[in-house]
Amino acid sequence: MATRIRSARPKLTGPKRVIWLVILTAMAVGILAGGPLTIVNGIGDVQHANQIKAHGVTVTATVLSDDQNYRNSGSDPCWGAEVSYVTADGASEHSDLDNRGACLAVGSQVRVVYDTLAPNVVQPVSQRGNASGGWSTLVAGIIITVAAWAIALWGFASQWRARRRRTGRQRQAAAATQAPM
Repeated sequence: MATRIRSARPKLTGPKRVIWLVILTAMAVGILAGGPLTIVNGIGDVQHANQIKAHGVTVTATVLSDDQNYRNSGSDPCWGAEVSYVTADGASEHSDLDNRGACLAVGSQVRVVYDTLAPNVVQPVSQRGNASGGWSTLVAGIIITVAAWAIALWGFASQWRARRRRTGRQRQAAAATQAPM
């Protein structure tokens, strides 16, 4: 007969248990929902890139502010900027421009291509229709989703099997304690 060894770790009870359950639930929901949201974001990025490639309009934009809070693996501190431009319809637009490491000074002019269906979506002219960022986001979302859901389903299946084993042992113990007549 196998002996079951109990864990030396004390079980959480009361408010500590509730707090941990809330934290773990929030993390699980975030992870399980994060993958599909990343997929949706990637699909949107690919669609915008394809729209810009097919029907994009080139305009000159003015750099309003740059983002130097992010440092990539190289020594270049620049990765994006906020730009302002006027569309072919005469509407004034503001957008974030991913300039892929090229530092842009505030007030400088840069050529961009905007999406005619979503004029606030722009790409640098040199990146016109480049969907690689969208595809990588989409693939990352798929990987996150598959991994998170596989882990969640494995956990649920493990708990279900453990409950079935406990229930089976309890039934056997109950049957053994009943005296036959």
